[in-house]
Amino acid sequence: MLLLLSPAKKQTFSPYHGEMTKPFFEDKTKDLVLLLQNKTADELKSLMRLSDALAELNFDRYQTYDQSELNPAVFAFQGDVYRGLDVASIDPKHYKFMQNHVAILSGLYGVLRPLDRIHPHRLEMGTKLENSCGSSLYDFWQESVTQHVNKLLSQQSDPVLINAASKEYSNAVDFSKINYPVIHLDFKVDKGDGPKTIGIYAKKARGLMARFLIENEVDSSQALKSFASAGYKFTGENGDEWIYTLKK
Repeated sequence: MLLLLSPAKKQTFSPYHGEMTKPFFEDKTKDLVLLLQNKTADELKSLMRLSDALAELNFDRYQTYDQSELNPAVFAFQGDVYRGLDVASIDPKHYKFMQNHVAILSGLYGVLRPLDRIHPHRLEMGTKLENSCGSSLYDFWQESVTQHVNKLLSQQSDPVLINAASKEYSNAVDFSKINYPVIHLDFKVDKGDGPKTIGIYAKKARGLMARFLIENEVDSSQALKSFASAGYKFTGENGDEWIYTLKK
């Protein structure tokens, strides 16, 4: 079983002394970095719809990319998903399982294992960046990402893809070419007027699901139905979609 997550725009880098692994698509990443290093701050601002301050920050990040600090992806990424996951409080004895059963989609790196080393960066998957494969990062990544996800699934004892990524990042995978069963997770909140998907709740729930999988070393897709963190309960299936609901 393999769980897909989105990355996070917010990142924090601090000294890390544990093991880090090498991203699979480093050569393709270098091609993107070179493209971005040839952009001015104003061009990055327009391309990524950034404020002046964020445009300058990311211009500097790409100009000094090779000299910047490295952290494992799962420690560097912040935001609601990663607050739910809270990897710093997970016993390191589970890291090997995490490496083999969680994959993070990325606009700059394609697919990351949690402990793969990354540089400070910003590049959302939906960015329309002209590149050697087309006019967007979907053109650049989809074939490679889909093939790699199939390869990762082929190494699983229960080869089922559990998609907990956002729509923007899910679109980097051609699910019609995944050779194994796919389950899409949807987390809803019911405040008395029926269950609805609410972004901020759904993001944290995706992280909580990842934590549940890692801490319990869940290697069976059916076992995910017992997920009950923060009041969520499995409430049914709709085709290839599994629904979890939190009643407020």
